Amino acid sequence: MNKYGVISVSYVREITAWQGGYTWPEMMEMYRKDWSLERLNNRLAKIKSLGIDYIELYKGDAGFEEWGDEAPQQIKDLHVQNGLVLWAYCVGGLNRDADFERHFQFADKLGVSLVTGTLGREPELVDKLADYCHTYHKQYAIEPHGKDTTLADPREILAAIERHPDVLGACPDMGWFAREGYNPEEAVDMLKECSMHTHFKDFSYEAKKSCAPGDGDVDMRRVVGSLLSAGYDGVWSIEWEAPHDPSEDLRRARNYIASLLGD
Repeated sequence: MNKYGVISVSYVREITAWQGGYTWPEMMEMYRKDWSLERLNNRLAKIKSLGIDYIELYKGDAGFEEWGDEAPQQIKDLHVQNGLVLWAYCVGGLNRDADFERHFQFADKLGVSLVTGTLGREPELVDKLADYCHTYHKQYAIEPHGKDTTLADPREILAAIERHPDVLGACPDMGWFAREGYNPEEAVDMLKECSMHTHFKDFSYEAKKSCAPGDGDVDMRRVVGSLLSAGYDGVWSIEWEAPHDPSEDLRRARNYIASLLGD
């Protein structure tokens, strides 16, 4: 049975009441001040209503690991109560300044085996990340973001994974590949054998911006076929940080991907 998921950060702009004009740091500061378990519960209930069963929990929705010792169990309980599987924990990104220990300890308390996020360009980070994966018995799926600060070229991501293929894998994000000037279909072809997770996001080349899966120019049928050809059996997970409530976009995207999979 296919597993359909969403990364919770798709709802990030809810904190601004869907008002524009806020930078990412400003939104994260609003999360630190105003987010709560009650608001997380409401978000999870909304996601469940879309026909989605798997969650990749973004660190902001987990209180930036600052809610105290009881928070991980409370977060796990909320997923169970809403009939959702807490599949992965997204740490955002890891660079030379990141607290690897804290992120992996929290992921361990959440009980997930998969951690996701970007990885900085410093060469020593690959081995450091693998060491923490081994210590905490986790795997880490590398997603692309800006090529100036993270591993974004699919060839670079593949090279990092090949150093530690037992614990490192890919989380292809078609929208980011397109945004950074890489062919997203070819990128997925290159990474299909080592993909542990997905961030299904589309991209409009004319508008030069991301959009919901199925609304842009990425050949999603080819992407899905490529992953299937490699035996991918992970979560078909959507990411779409819309400037409005993304619920109906996410529902439509979920059904669109399901149609490509023959469900």
